[in-house]
Amino acid sequence: MGTRHWGFAPVIIGEPGAKWRKLNAAELKLITEENREQNNEGSYGIGIVSKIPIINWDRLELGKSVFGMPLVIPAENKKGKQSIRFIYVADEPRVALAATLDCGWTVINTHLSFVPGVNYWQLRKIKRWAKKLSEQYKTQV
Repeated sequence: MGTRHWGFAPVIIGEPGAKWRKLNAAELKLITEENREQNNEGSYGIGIVSKIPIINWDRLELGKSVFGMPLVIPAENKKGKQSIRFIYVADEPRVALAATLDCGWTVINTHLSFVPGVNYWQLRKIKRWAKKLSEQYKTQV
């Protein structure tokens, strides 16, 4: 992509919707071009890539829903025909990642919960955080 400026905020180790665990205290909460050699093996999360230099990174922990939800997935029945089945999926921890760019803008990326209501609460928390970042760095969000 022709960029040297990127950051990755790992959230879990493993596979969402399957077997995973949250990060422990010794694992990196932000991986960038400066510390890419110390990655968290098998991690899953969110990232930001920029052609504009990034002068500051911030991470906001959003938590997770205390309950998951049943989801519909495609399946095959015993006769080989397509069908559907329900599985219960626990919510995983969520974060927001902010990159303050050299041009005076702050960009925020997130992956909200799929649980109704929880995702709305997370979005409101990000909105308050964005305002605080804008005041802190004197940037446009």
